[in-house]
Amino acid sequence: MQRVAFVHDWLVSRRGGEKVLEALLDIYPQADVFSLFGEPHLALDKKYLNRNFHFSFLQKIPFIQKFYQWFLPLFPLAIESLNVLDYDLVISSSHCVAKGIIIRPDATHITYLHSPMRYAWDQMYAYLEVPKNFSLFKIFKYILFGIRFYFLHHLRIWDVTSTLRCHHIISNSHFVKKRCELYYGKPSVVIHPPVQINKFYDPQSILSPHKKVLLFGSWVPYKKNLWALQILSKENISVIAAGHGKEFDTARKLFKDHKNIEFVDSPTDAQLSALYRQSHVLLHPGIEDFGIIPVEAMAAGLYIVCPEEGGTKDTVIPGETGWTFPFGSRDSMLAALHLALDKALQKQALYQHAQKFSGDSFTISIRQYIDNLSLKT
Repeated sequence: MQRVAFVHDWLVSRRGGEKVLEALLDIYPQADVFSLFGEPHLALDKKYLNRNFHFSFLQKIPFIQKFYQWFLPLFPLAIESLNVLDYDLVISSSHCVAKGIIIRPDATHITYLHSPMRYAWDQMYAYLEVPKNFSLFKIFKYILFGIRFYFLHHLRIWDVTSTLRCHHIISNSHFVKKRCELYYGKPSVVIHPPVQINKFYDPQSILSPHKKVLLFGSWVPYKKNLWALQILSKENISVIAAGHGKEFDTARKLFKDHKNIEFVDSPTDAQLSALYRQSHVLLHPGIEDFGIIPVEAMAAGLYIVCPEEGGTKDTVIPGETGWTFPFGSRDSMLAALHLALDKALQKQALYQHAQKFSGDSFTISIRQYIDNLSLKT
């Protein structure tokens, strides 16, 4: 009997990567799970908690789940310390170091690539603060920047060489596929991640008379939500700002008294369903690797306004399911937003388009891909 193991970077919260892992676990009910560290009950549905979980030495560090970014230099060593040599098929779910797992020579390693490490490659300067206006008082910042930059240089070398251990790579979008070829020099196939299409779809819901714009997700710099809200605050547009993160807290302080902006901190699924019903457009201003939230919003009957680059290029049809704009262009974003607000919602058509990215479609595609690999070996 073939022994199967899954390798996931870490298990600290339930986001897109964890939903992919759950869908993969459904395909292999007996598979074990390996990860750097984490608390499975925080990241996975309770029906998956009976699996055998194995963690690296990082799991023994107190409060690692809260401060794991500080231990990034240890991640390559930690992933290589995990022992999967007893397994015939290893499937890594990777956006950081999981794809660097070491397998035995006659085993097969398939990587589902959510993204190359953003902070080591194309998003490096979004995460790495570059000191400006040199002065003696900022000498510590320059030293820290130099250390981080030097480390990222070596992390990129490890990132490329460790990819040689992957026999087969699946990218979650054509945007990730292109970056996989650019940074790693390796081909990949595209299988879009599973989206819970029916979770927010309500055929009986009544269209809201208020054409609100929803900004929802993780409020971190590269997502550009704060940038977009600052622009919308000067327009006569009703906005619902929802999510979590440092920039969300900043936005709430800046615009707490703004008459056209409503804030919802870390909405539950029930709250999010209500927000979708109140909204006409989801504004997603950042460049996504794939973008699960825009597809969920589409299934709920919202138009999407997003950059013309990135993973949403696979999911948004300009003029039909949404409108796009050149990334970072204020005027183009507002123009696209007004086009979306002026068009009546076609909820059923939006839902049907979103069905292409359902969990069933993902499972069928993954099974076919692995079956085809088995036939070739």
